[in-house]
Amino acid sequence: MITYVDEKQLEDVLKQFYIVTGLKVTVFDDKHNVLAEYPKEHCAFCSYINMVAASKELCEQSNWNAFDKCKKNRKTYIYKCHVGLVEVAVPLLKNDQIIGYYMFGQITDSKNKDDIKKKLKQISHIIDYDKACELLTSVNQHSLEKIKAEIKIVEVCCMYFILGKMINIKEDLLSNQIIEYIDEHALEKFSVKDLCNYLNFSRTQVYNIFKKTNKIGVMEYVRNIRLKKSIDLLKDGSYSIKEIAYMTGFNDSNHFIKTFKSKYGCSPKKYQKAN
Repeated sequence: MITYVDEKQLEDVLKQFYIVTGLKVTVFDDKHNVLAEYPKEHCAFCSYINMVAASKELCEQSNWNAFDKCKKNRKTYIYKCHVGLVEVAVPLLKNDQIIGYYMFGQITDSKNKDDIKKKLKQISHIIDYDKACELLTSVNQHSLEKIKAEIKIVEVCCMYFILGKMINIKEDLLSNQIIEYIDEHALEKFSVKDLCNYLNFSRTQVYNIFKKTNKIGVMEYVRNIRLKKSIDLLKDGSYSIKEIAYMTGFNDSNHFIKTFKSKYGCSPKKYQKAN
């Protein structure tokens, strides 16, 4: 979905945020790919946790689950990862569409960190518990009030990324994705709702972008594909009008006949006989 990233400016903003808060921040696209991060390294504790493949997999799963929550609720999501660290995922929105995520955390809201030690006990079969506890000193403690303030700053940063065009999408690319989807599904029981769900865009956005780039509406494009296919089937002569209507995705033969006549000025049967 994202087709342009100004990495230099993006990383500069992340660096300034880190200088002020001491928090590692990462920006992902909507496919969970890293676009930018600062600093590149995790804190010592998280670096150790990520050295163990099984534990790293649990970390990544925590992230993906957070992104799913953001996508579903379309708002900032605060959670604790599998070792009890506080993490925050903020959706990146452009034209009311989620195009990525801003994530920060690797902190605790607990002064004694006992809740983290309990989590570490639960995975002591895949990590060295004592070593992990020693490295807990590298995990910063932030109050819930401070975390909420940091979230507000991040949400403003996300708006700045979009308004400053540091992260952008290309409408032509989206239009091509719409065309690819329609070309694949037009002859089935095509649904605009399914198309919107596939692209994770609203109906209005899909209609507007497609019309702007193709000078034709989505449903008109679908009808043209269906009618073009019906011409081939009519010329073949092996199928009835009812069969052709079904094979080209129309609700019924009457709908097919009406649409065909409106486009070509004659009924499908008359066209078939003439050809």
